Amino acid sequence: MHVTVGALLVRDGTEILLIEHLAYGITLQPGGPSQVSVVSPTPVYVEYGRVPARPAKDEPEHYHLDIGYAFQTAGAEV
Repeated sequence: MHVTVGALLVRDGTEILLIEHLAYGITLQPGGPSQVSVVSPTPVYVEYGRVPARPAKDEPEHYHLDIGYAFQTAGAEV
């Protein structure tokens, strides 16, 4: 199992930024935007799920435990 930490990015309190993960083909939160600030010091979600095997990367089927925190931005270019 992999334990990961995610960031839920909210812009102007009304929009949540999500992208399509190229390797898995599912919608997820992005990584790496700048000009953000923490909304809450406690997790806003905890997710556990199966991740399919990726033979091209020699990665077997496994599980992810993802702990997510909320961040906000005021119109930053993301």
